[in-house]
Amino acid sequence: MLKAFLRATLVWALTAAILPALFLPISILSSSPAENAVKMAGGAVLIILAGSLAFALFSMLLLAIPVALLLRRAGRESEAAYRWSGAVIGFLLPLAIIALSRYGATPMMALIGGISGATAARSWWRHGRKAAVENGSQVGFTGTAAR
Repeated sequence: MLKAFLRATLVWALTAAILPALFLPISILSSSPAENAVKMAGGAVLIILAGSLAFALFSMLLLAIPVALLLRRAGRESEAAYRWSGAVIGFLLPLAIIALSRYGATPMMALIGGISGATAARSWWRHGRKAAVENGSQVGFTGTAAR
């Protein structure tokens, strides 16, 4: 299960980072002096990837895992349930950041978050829970059988 968790976290981070990691360097390269532009663009991509990974890990630990446990306990595990849960969490989290801070996300970040959350949830379902649910076994998040 740890492998499925890490894969889903990485999928979330990369999906969330892809658009900013593509467009920010283009913007930097087109508006900065040539000698600094490449270094600035490379640094921007690394910062975006690191921030996205940290945000995805935070989201998975504090929001996605509890929702997955609730779905499991309620007997509602399915690909659709995970995808919708991931999309809603991913969409609402940037909106909550906007509401709670002066700095913040834009509505476009909420859309990217929704797509990223749904993609990570599908990865979690496909690599972590699908086989256990279809086989009727209740393998827990630690990889051991639940009682």
